[in-house]
Amino acid sequence: HHCMNDLSKEIKEKERQRRRRLNIAWIICGGWACSVFWLVIGGLFYITILGRGAGRQCFRIAKYAIWPYEIQADAYAWNSPLANLLWWFPWGVLFSQMFVFVACLFFITFVGIPIGRQYIRMAWIAMAPFGVEYEEREIQVVFYR
Repeated sequence: HHCMNDLSKEIKEKERQRRRRLNIAWIICGGWACSVFWLVIGGLFYITILGRGAGRQCFRIAKYAIWPYEIQADAYAWNSPLANLLWWFPWGVLFSQMFVFVACLFFITFVGIPIGRQYIRMAWIAMAPFGVEYEEREIQVVFYR
């Protein structure tokens, strides 16, 4: 049993290192620009009284966008259908197309696939940011006999 605990700790540490490397690669490959983009858009929305809700969502996305491999983002668009519908055109369509385009550039190379997948996640969040829940990802190790 002691051996399994050691193995579990080793697997968790390797997963932490993998996520850290992915986050660093993400930042180098434009994750920082993605986060700054959401901060600027959030600031522009936040200037107006009616845009504060959208601005708050943009700030939440910016926080997610800077270190995404540690956080699970689950979209629940039906939690705020009216807000997402108002967001969808023109902002959701425009922003998500931008992220899909960037993802395609990364999908061209084999090494860029994990970064491209993250840009696809950003595109989904950009389509319907209201109702997205963010939580830290747990590293779980399960042994089967």
